Amino acid sequence: MIKYTMELAWKEHSVDLEAFEEWAKANCGEHYCGNSADQSLRLHFVEEPDQAVKDAIETLWEELDDEEHEMCESYVSSADREVDRQEKRDSARAKLEALGLTADELKAILG
Repeated sequence: MIKYTMELAWKEHSVDLEAFEEWAKANCGEHYCGNSADQSLRLHFVEEPDQAVKDAIETLWEELDDEEHEMCESYVSSADREVDRQEKRDSARAKLEALGLTADELKAILG
């Protein structure tokens, strides 16, 4: 059960939330239980974190004002991720076709 939520205002630029989530899991203690995002980013805890954890979160979030921060530069849009997945599927299909697999075999392997 969530007992504490910390709310962070969105940045003017994109942030790699997967990288931020990895950082949070590693640095926010055992009571951190994930996040949700809509009009803001909300970090959820089963118990209120101590002030040191809150300060560390706020410090990192402030550092992300710099668009050249690693967590900003590593952001990849969902559209770009889908293009990458499609390119990998197409490459796998081409390699399997080059091996002489039939259409039914390709469908069985690739879905």
